[in-house]
Amino acid sequence: DYVYFKNQDLKVQVKKEQKELNSSLEKEKKEYIEKLFKTK
Repeated sequence: DYVYFKNQDLKVQVKKEQKELNSSLEKEKKEYIEKLFKTK
């Protein structure tokens, strides 16, 4: 049982990190696109 719970915690942690990674990627993409438009 303990292993199972640890596994669940890990999954939750990974999901959280993926979410944060995604949001930071989105932010970078947005900034990059804005820069592109500004230089035009």
